[in-house]
Amino acid sequence: IVKIYNWCDETRLQATNEAPACWRDLPGRFRVLYAGNLGSAQALRHVIDAAGELSSSGNADVQIILLGNGVQRDELMALVQERQLSNVSFLPQVSVDQVGNYLLAADALLVHLADDPVFDITIPQKTQAYLMAGRPIVMAVRGESGALVAAAGAGITVPPCDAKALARGILELSVLSSTELCEMGERGQAFYQQKMSMSN
Repeated sequence: IVKIYNWCDETRLQATNEAPACWRDLPGRFRVLYAGNLGSAQALRHVIDAAGELSSSGNADVQIILLGNGVQRDELMALVQERQLSNVSFLPQVSVDQVGNYLLAADALLVHLADDPVFDITIPQKTQAYLMAGRPIVMAVRGESGALVAAAGAGITVPPCDAKALARGILELSVLSSTELCEMGERGQAFYQQKMSMSN
């Protein structure tokens, strides 16, 4: 039996190493990017809760950025406003051809899904794109996805829908040196090229 992973749209996700113009105006020293659908399956309210945990503990240099659109976008924005969280930013949806530059500009990339048994055997499509981008991953998905990131040495895994654990995980990455973060991202990129790339 041979396991064949899905790959990402490698051609369209190529980055130019030039950060998007809006990126320079975002606050925070350590920026964690979630890119994708802002829907119910992603359970991103818990990510907002994690931002609250980081804010209340005085870690103002960590910024969580949500890039995309979805049925819960307005609700999430209202929640951030209600809680007066300055460490969460929303960016509008962009085309696949533009996403690569956003991934490359981030310090870490976030995957989050609801805590549902069906997702234990699911690898979210963004996982491959994140690995190819060569940035550390915060994987808040149980089962196959978490095991994959652990096997690649490409980031950290935390339980889904656990704001405290997510905040701790993000903080753990934020205090690593740039060399350590770079090495983590490079391991993920190498894993993608060896195990997932369309060329293989």
